Parts: sequence; structure tokens; C-alpha cells
Amino acid sequence: MNGQDAAGRRRFGGDLESVSTAIRTVREGFPESLRTVGGECRSPRRLGRSWQFDLVSLNGRKLDVLACRVIGPEFARIGRYLQRQGTSLSDCMREGMVLEVQGKIELGEHGTIFLNVTKIAENFTLSGALHDQDRHTLDALRLWGVPASRISAPDIHCSSERRPEFPSQLKRLLVITPEESHGLADFKSRVRRAEQTGALTIDYMAFRWSSGAAPEMFQAKLAETAAKGYDLILVIRGGGHWSKLRVFEHPEVALAIHRCPIPIATAIGHEPDTSMADRAASFSFVTPTAAGEAVKRELDRRRFSDPKHNNQRTWAPKSSPAQATAKASRMPTASLAELNRIKAQSAAFRMEAQASQNAHIRDLLELAQRRVRLISRLRYFAFLAAGIMALLVQQGALEAMGLGSSLLAHILYPIAAIGIPLSAAWLEKRRRKSVSTPATKTMKNAPRDPEEWRGMAKGVRTIRGSRQLLANMPYAR
Repeated sequence: MNGQDAAGRRRFGGDLESVSTAIRTVREGFPESLRTVGGECRSPRRLGRSWQFDLVSLNGRKLDVLACRVIGPEFARIGRYLQRQGTSLSDCMREGMVLEVQGKIELGEHGTIFLNVTKIAENFTLSGALHDQDRHTLDALRLWGVPASRISAPDIHCSSERRPEFPSQLKRLLVITPEESHGLADFKSRVRRAEQTGALTIDYMAFRWSSGAAPEMFQAKLAETAAKGYDLILVIRGGGHWSKLRVFEHPEVALAIHRCPIPIATAIGHEPDTSMADRAASFSFVTPTAAGEAVKRELDRRRFSDPKHNNQRTWAPKSSPAQATAKASRMPTASLAELNRIKAQSAAFRMEAQASQNAHIRDLLELAQRRVRLISRLRYFAFLAAGIMALLVQQGALEAMGLGSSLLAHILYPIAAIGIPLSAAWLEKRRRKSVSTPATKTMKNAPRDPEEWRGMAKGVRTIRGSRQLLANMPYAR
């Protein structure tokens, strides 16, 4: 790698292009020569002996992204060069690193433009524009009073352990989403019944996040809706390339979410990434589907905890048995039907859970039997190999025992060398056929519950153990 200067700022000869210039050059006329490109590394990911990453230039609010890859012999060659310079390829493949790379721009199968990197300069620094913007936004969130737990924690999304803190009243919901968001259909499928029963009124506001003025427009939309009486605002956006979701890292979007008088929840993307909008929100979900599921569960919880919808008495009035019988006879038919429906659902759930457990047990048994059969086959071939080896070393073995000149030894040795391993292999093959047959003898320390049986299934290695496992299954086959 050449072109080093005394200050260490440039490492390659020729003109250093920005990502924007490189992409424009490709569009105007496909280049054949090597290009030297500088930009910020984003979304680096290692795939075996290769690296893929995006090289980015920021022009105002416009992102120019050039896909790059380090593959084949260049992976090892660049790695060796960087090691000689006291660093490594993994060190430069980090979010926010400003890189100077050299390579040939090529066109992919689907018309995508990418750079096959052949050189990476060692003068990379963690000073990318997007990296600095994110750091300043985090500092601003701290100054705005966002809880430290939502700023510093790597994973802040709601889950089974971290439940969302919904507002005390949840009757009206505003969903802000792009018109053709992939996650919107998933969300609607989860809350459709709540809308149909009138338990929740949902208004949908179409919003175009790809616009350059999206942060300001978002602030204006939130200001308009602040006085419309919504209990919660949910910002939904399906997954996509990280550059399409970059608007949710913008400080103005995060500030608008934090300052909104109405609680705001976010459900952005299809991966457990955390954006600045997520950190500024009251709570967040990993996907729109998870958001819809959480809203549905919360409405069901409130419905069944509400005395108006609870079929069970919350007080015990003093009344005679005759009065109690009369009141029971006047119980609405719909309530009885609802109770029967719940009982039927509960029974169906128990049957489904039992069927799932039985299927899991059968899978464990099948896996254990496959393991035992494999070990048995290995033993079978080991016996045959031992017999062949014994024949190959016959002369040396007889001489070592002092029987090299004995005719009888020369006759009996091959018989034993062949007969014993063949007999052992035949017995092993015969025993293998009984793997699927339950043991008839009672096991001394039989598993007392399904959990012990599962532990036994994961550790069984012998045919006898497999048969005992089958004989002590925790459910009727």
C-alpha cells in the first residue's frame, strides 16, 4: 500500500473521491479503473471470511450510500497489512469509522452498485458525521431529562420481562405510519377485534418519512394533534435498509417525541435495533406486530379486570337461598354463553399445551434414538476395523508373543482375529434393531417427572438407555 505522507492523512495515490462523487461517476458512465473513496463506515457485518459494509457521505440531510465488500484473497491480504501497521480489519469495521478505501466499482446481478475493496488505509478514525450526530443527540436527550435507563441500556424495547406502561385511559389511539408500511398490516390484524367491539378507537395518519423536511413536518403534526384528546400516539414503520430508517435518529424527531404532551410509543423496523426516537419515547416495541400484540393484551387485561365485564361477584350480599336462585335464573344468557366460551377456550388451551409437550417429548426421543443408532454404527465399524488391523499385524504380533514359527498359532490367530470382531459386530447390529423396543425390566432410578425424563433423554448414549427411556415416557404413546 503506497502513497503515505508525513502527516499520515492520505495513504493512496490519485484523487480521493467522496461517496457521492463515486456514485455519480457510475451513473454517468461505468468506470473500469480503481477508485479511491473516502466515507463513514456503517452497518459492518462479517460473513465468514468476508466483510460487507456501507460507505456513507452526508450532504446536509441527504445520505449517499455505497455498498462495499472485502472478499476472497483481499480479506487475508488487507488483514495482514493492517496487522503490520499495529491494527486489524476488525478495528476499522466499526460504526462511525472514517475510512479511505481503494477498489473497483462493479454492478451486481440486480443492478446494485458495490465496491470490491482491495485496500484499506490504516489512518481510520472514529469521527464520522453520523457517529458525531448520534453522540450529540444522546447528550441532548440527557439534557432534556430522558431517563438514564432509556439512554444507556442497549435494549430498551418492551418484552415479557419489561412490560409497557400504558396510560391510565386507553380509548383513543393515533397511529402515525407511512401509507404503504409493511408493518401496518400486521398491527391492524392484532387490534381489529378491539376496533370492531368499540373497545378502542384508532385513527391512522399517513406520514412520508422519506421527505427531506420530515423532522419539521413531524413536529408540526404532533403540535396539531396535541389538543385532539388522544390517549396514546404510536409511531409505526416497517423494516428496511438502515438508511431508510435514519430519519428516526434525527435530533429534531427525538425532541418532538419527548416534548409531546401525549405519551408516544414507537415500533420501528423488524430487528431489535434501538433508534433515538425509541429512546425519546415513553416506551417502544421491537416491531409493529409486537406493538399490536401488546395493545391487544392490555385491552383484554383491562376488560377482564373491569367489574362491569367480570362475571364473578366482587361482593357478597346478604340474601336468602331463594333470592340467590332467583337472581341466578335472571342472569343474562350472553354472560352464561361468554362463561361457557371461556371454559371451552381454557380446555382447548390445556389440550393444545399437552399436545405441544407430547410433541416435544417425541422429538427428544427421536433425537436420542438417532444418537444411539449413530454410536452403535460407529462401534460396529470399529469392531470390523479392529479385525482387519489384527490381520495386518499378524506376523508382528505372533513374533512378539514368541509364536512366530508355530504352525498352530498361524492357523488359530486368523480365526480369532476374524471371528471375535465379526461376532461382536453381529451382536451390535442385532442389538441395534431393539432401539425402538421398550425395556421390560423395571428401571431402578426411573425419572419421576417429565423434566427428569428430558434430562435423561439428552444424555442417553447406549441401546439399553434408549430402551429404558422409551419404557418410562411421561405420557401414553
